[in-house]
Amino acid sequence: MSKTHGGYVRIRIVRIQDGVSDIEEYQGNIKEINNRLNVTFSEISDDGTRTAHLLKADSDSMEWIREGDIKTKTVFKAGSSLPFLFSTPHGSIHMKLTTHDYSYIKKDTHEICVSYSIDQGENMISDYETRISIFADY
Repeated sequence: MSKTHGGYVRIRIVRIQDGVSDIEEYQGNIKEINNRLNVTFSEISDDGTRTAHLLKADSDSMEWIREGDIKTKTVFKAGSSLPFLFSTPHGSIHMKLTTHDYSYIKKDTHEICVSYSIDQGENMISDYETRISIFADY
């Protein structure tokens, strides 16, 4: 009983960083495992580099795993401040992710909204607002 449904989806990610908006769209797969949404998709950069993404979300939190030249595993949970490792081909960087707000709404689409900031040591890198919309792709 771990898998309740699955299929192909379209993923739209709207990210606002320091007042500048960026929109990306991907196609991927969705499964619901143990009441947790699992979405996988791939990102291909301009130079042909592939990054695999896995989102695991429920009403309390989201885990976002990226695997490729750059590797990260971040956890978003409202009110939390958690360390994470940003791994690049040139080495790893220790950072901290502070989640200010998180929401997950499941209707005809899945909507995940998260407000967060990233710090490196005592220096804030940036503030972000991210909305992830997941649509059934028939």
